[in-house]
Amino acid sequence: MRFTVRNIAKNDSLRMEMAPDADSSDVARAAAEHWGMDGFIMRNGYYLVPEGTKLREHVSDGDTIDLLSDPRNYL
Repeated sequence: MRFTVRNIAKNDSLRMEMAPDADSSDVARAAAEHWGMDGFIMRNGYYLVPEGTKLREHVSDGDTIDLLSDPRNYL
């Protein structure tokens, strides 16, 4: 499946292609490598994408996934 990952903090986006059975943590890991940041909360529209779940459960082709900095990393 193909989708866009948008980093809200950096106002930047990245097109990704992953297998539907990939974990959402794979997206977070790839984004961390690309942007040099750790600790994201993923959101698809109004819904959070839980870490470690399969992409096919929360993401469809053409979706835009927003990455928000996890505030728990600052505590």
